[in-house]
Amino acid sequence: MVDPAEPGEIGEIPSSEESKQVASLLTVEQDRYHRMFEQAGDAMVLFDLKGDSREYNEHAVQLLGYPRGELATMRPLDVASGPRFHGLRFLTELKRKHRASATFELRRKNGKTLPVEIFASQI
Repeated sequence: MVDPAEPGEIGEIPSSEESKQVASLLTVEQDRYHRMFEQAGDAMVLFDLKGDSREYNEHAVQLLGYPRGELATMRPLDVASGPRFHGLRFLTELKRKHRASATFELRRKNGKTLPVEIFASQI
């Protein structure tokens, strides 16, 4: 493993076997994360702090009625609807407090709206 080095020093370089072990552990953790994300009972969306979508789970795809590929090109703000939604305020609170919640409506592909309560946190 890499030894902690003093500032300005170079630590020990991990062996090839150690690098393989770390890569294997990361793969296992990524697989666990993706299974948890996809099997969640709630709609889940990952997005960056600019508001660009990164990933929608299957429940979100079904709830919103958009094909996954189309959702991948959309921002969460593209499906937000209604007078109670204040996207900028929501994102500002998320950046400042590292968590935010809001109640508003989402617009499904068929044009119908759906009231939702959103809880977000930075990971």
